[in-house]
Amino acid sequence: MRVGILTFHNTPNIGASLQCAALARFLSSLGHDVEVINYAPLRTRWKYLEWMFKGKNRSIRHVGRMLKLKDYFKSHVHLSGRAIFTHKQLTRHCGDTYDALVIGSDEVWKENALRRFDTAYFGSFVSPETTRIIMYAPSSSAESALVKNAATIAPLLQQMHAISVRDAQTGQELTQTYGIEAPQVLDPTLLEPFTEETHVAPPFPNYLAVYAEKTETHTQALRAFADRNGLKLVGLGFENPAFDKCYVGLGPGEWMSLMRQSSAVFTHFYHGIIFALIYGRPLYAHVDNSKRHKVRNLIEIVGLEHLLHATPDQISEKTLDDLAYPASQLQRIDPMVAQSRAYLKQALSS
Repeated sequence: MRVGILTFHNTPNIGASLQCAALARFLSSLGHDVEVINYAPLRTRWKYLEWMFKGKNRSIRHVGRMLKLKDYFKSHVHLSGRAIFTHKQLTRHCGDTYDALVIGSDEVWKENALRRFDTAYFGSFVSPETTRIIMYAPSSSAESALVKNAATIAPLLQQMHAISVRDAQTGQELTQTYGIEAPQVLDPTLLEPFTEETHVAPPFPNYLAVYAEKTETHTQALRAFADRNGLKLVGLGFENPAFDKCYVGLGPGEWMSLMRQSSAVFTHFYHGIIFALIYGRPLYAHVDNSKRHKVRNLIEIVGLEHLLHATPDQISEKTLDDLAYPASQLQRIDPMVAQSRAYLKQALSS
């Protein structure tokens, strides 16, 4: 079966890139001919450029990150060809090209200043008569497109062949707004082990990997934790002149290597939390209430609610032992891994 994936892949976000590659790899392992649809809306592309080179996170070293992400996709993902910028081009390209369209995972149902409401992420550009439309682990947001655009979305949801969600809040919105009960599945990065790590020599024997943006306001708390535990501060993906070392132009393989070799991880990113757990790293996760729904379900499944904090500054009071947990904790998601794999197999074979 020829399968197209529509997700956020044209992004400087390493986690988004890894979830895309993981989904493509798993679907390929099922024997399907898989490609990622190279959809890159112009406005979103421009917003990413502003984020990298005009905002608080601006750094010329983001150029290196984008080049490495491009190389990673060339090596690990089959893209559909040249970038597709508009919905009209998307419709023309896809047509009857795919036997199945898998939309997700990640926040493809999120609407904010960066990503406006786009019916493409509800399968509006293909015919359900010729293409199976499958939602895999989409997530919405506090400003949910699901609720705000119900009149437009309702008929698109009705023509889908299978719908799942990544978190309980998105599932509740589907049920309350449309009467649809959707199973909850895992992020694709948890479906199979990652093997494409690019080794990077650790910058220090012991360090706290800080995968978070806008850390200047809580540098003092991070430094207090590092000094208390004999660690250096290493920033991954973002600049902070107060850190001992920062890697901004990271590719996915290098990022995974530095996460795995760290003594502990401090992050507010969803995939930062996932990979800290995959590698069994002591973890301090700080996620504010507006975004907590994204990670709460996963943290509850593995029984590590004590690692999730509403503010970053409490880390100054912690020791490494406070952030540690038994390696066996992650095994609690094994039944859900099996369910998520089975969902995709069934959705593509029906």
